[in-house]
Amino acid sequence: MAASRQAAFRTSRAATVKRLVGVATHEAILEADEACEEALAAMEMRATTAEREVGELRKSLDESSDNVRYWRGESKKNKRMRSDPAALRRKDREMRELRVELHRLRVQIAKYQLQGASSGAAEAKVKLNLPQRGRGKGAGRGCPFPNWFRRMVQKLITIGVPASSATEAIATIVEGIIPEEVIDEHGGMELPDWSFMKQQRTEVAALHHICAGMAFARSTRVVDFETDESPLNQQSFGVMPMRLEEMVDGEQVIRMWSGVGMYQLAGQTAKEEAEAMNNKCLGRLNAFTKLYLQELTRDQESADAAYSLALADEVGAHKCAGAVGRTDNATPAIASIRHFGEIVGESVDAWLGPEKLAAMSPEEQKASKKIW
Repeated sequence: MAASRQAAFRTSRAATVKRLVGVATHEAILEADEACEEALAAMEMRATTAEREVGELRKSLDESSDNVRYWRGESKKNKRMRSDPAALRRKDREMRELRVELHRLRVQIAKYQLQGASSGAAEAKVKLNLPQRGRGKGAGRGCPFPNWFRRMVQKLITIGVPASSATEAIATIVEGIIPEEVIDEHGGMELPDWSFMKQQRTEVAALHHICAGMAFARSTRVVDFETDESPLNQQSFGVMPMRLEEMVDGEQVIRMWSGVGMYQLAGQTAKEEAEAMNNKCLGRLNAFTKLYLQELTRDQESADAAYSLALADEVGAHKCAGAVGRTDNATPAIASIRHFGEIVGESVDAWLGPEKLAAMSPEEQKASKKIW
């Protein structure tokens, strides 16, 4: 009995030892596996670090190679730029010979120029445009001074030189630029009096009216307009600037428009001011545009002439329909805009004609005549 217990005890102890040995072996295997994984991770890290260092070394090597190639080229360039003393002496000798030849050619050219000036002095006179009245039969033909002089006077008036001072301004400029003996050689100057200069303001105004009328005729619509009355020398004057919409290269462009500038007001009431806007601004432009187109189409075919003359009909109060009218807050000024709106409505009726008006509803007719 005791022997069997002792044998069972030994068997149990052997099994326990075997189990403990297995557990220890398993733990040792796990520890070895972990150590192996740590060693592999460390090796991978060292490999990555080594690859990065190798890449940096290669980059440094490429940069060093580029620097070596650059400095090698610079060295060759410096070597080529270095000249030996014999080559420098040879170049200096060639430069001296070229300077001597250049001086000889300059002297020869100067001699030829003197010979040409002495032989053709009569033909080499400079033609000067000096203001002089026409001579002979039918001199000037209604224009005592040439067109280039009239344009110059009109330019001076346009840039702000008073007409009464234009003659003195021209004389001062010419005498300050051209010597007096040269002016005498060309027959001197004949300047007009101040009345001629004042007439040029009329020509400038007519030209301005034609340009403003054609711009108004070619515009597609009036965007807005302004009107105001101001006293000057115990008289009343009005202005009516606008903004016009035009088609330029297929695009809509809005431009400032000055009309006829300042016009005189005969009366002081709002209705008379509105009538002046229509008659002395738009009506005057219509008349100038029509005269200009008639003169322009005098030698054209009938169809083309009719089409061109129809542009003059575009200059009128009907084109102000749909525009915005601006003025000050004075009651007469506001009333003048209202009266001008009535004139615009009458002009639209005449422009459309009874047939088109009959085909429109009352709301459409009212909308076609409204100004804001």
